[in-house]
Amino acid sequence: MLYSLNHARQRLRLAAHNGAVAAIAAGLFLIGAGFAIAAGWIVLARQWGSLEATGALALGFLLLSGLVLLMRRPAPPPPRVATAPPPPPRPEEGTSAAILLQAFVLGQQLAARSQRPPPRH
Repeated sequence: MLYSLNHARQRLRLAAHNGAVAAIAAGLFLIGAGFAIAAGWIVLARQWGSLEATGALALGFLLLSGLVLLMRRPAPPPPRVATAPPPPPRPEEGTSAAILLQAFVLGQQLAARSQRPPPRH
């Protein structure tokens, strides 16, 4: 038991360390990417002008984001579970729906007992 507890602590420390290193690396990468974009804007602004350089970088990032969105995968559909449909709700006793339902059932029973067929229109 003691061995597994120490082993779990070591794995937790290692995971925390690796997470911190990854977070620092991601932050440094973002700073470097910002400087690279700024340098690219300076070069483009000297050649094309500031407005055109900004538009070109914006268009490039929009196209890049569109490509990233095209690479995403749709979520799998939920599994189909064969279930019986729920029973229809029963009207409460004394409501107008219950009274109409009782009258309808009584009419059906009386019509079934009668010998004459219903009139045709």
